[in-house]
Amino acid sequence: MKYTLRQLQVFTAIAEIGTVRAAAEQCFITQAAASAALRELEIHLEGPLFSRIGKRLQLNARGQWLIPRAHHLIQEAEALSEGLAQLDEMAGVLTIGASQTIAEHRLPQLLQRYHSRYPQVSLKLEVSNSREVMQHVKEGKLSIGLIEAECRDPELNPRQWQTDELVIVAASQHPLANQTLTMAQLNQQQWLLRESGSGTRAIFEQQMARHGLTPTVAMSINHPKSLLALLESGDYLSCVSRTLVQESLAAKRLVELSLPALTLSRPFNLIALSSNLCQPRVKCFIEQMGS
Repeated sequence: MKYTLRQLQVFTAIAEIGTVRAAAEQCFITQAAASAALRELEIHLEGPLFSRIGKRLQLNARGQWLIPRAHHLIQEAEALSEGLAQLDEMAGVLTIGASQTIAEHRLPQLLQRYHSRYPQVSLKLEVSNSREVMQHVKEGKLSIGLIEAECRDPELNPRQWQTDELVIVAASQHPLANQTLTMAQLNQQQWLLRESGSGTRAIFEQQMARHGLTPTVAMSINHPKSLLALLESGDYLSCVSRTLVQESLAAKRLVELSLPALTLSRPFNLIALSSNLCQPRVKCFIEQMGS
């Protein structure tokens, strides 16, 4: 049995409109070509598909049986073409910017999942603080960014991806360990914090400012593991992602300080220029983020 996609398209157009002439216009072919396509389809299927009612054609029992199946075949053919075109467009490089906590603790599985599904895409990851990621996305150096800070720039189309909890921690031997603290006590301590521009530090400083506090920053460190090493060996406090200190808390090298007056959390945001959101590589990456 031989029939063509064009014949099925003409058939469904006639079924919808009722005349060969109008169906031919919809399919951008001549009336003669449309009539020939219908005639050849009926020959291949060994029987008529329409009954003539006045000047219009109406599906007969055979045509009614065929119409949903014809629509399905046409849709599958269109999906095939679109899918192959998307695969062709997917080939290339996807440049991703991520802040450090996201890059170390949230991205590995996502990148592996994306690469397994789209091996033709070359992934390039840039790890830096949230402020730098936002700047590089805006300059077009990155296709997409994942940040730990609030973003109010409408050009970057920010949308929340996940939520992260921040905690106040100290070494297990710190004098304040296992105590319930007041906000005033926080202001009297020496702090190890991430560098300016990091999402963690921005959230912490915003919360302190709301309580009228300006904590003393003993050191600013742009590497989370180095910050943890110093924190575990000294008399400092820090505000960090719970994800970052899970192992240290479990091993009792660090302790979480109780502070009823303070609740710290932050969004993990996705950012991209509108022109990049339309790219198949970026769209598929965002789809994987939600799976």
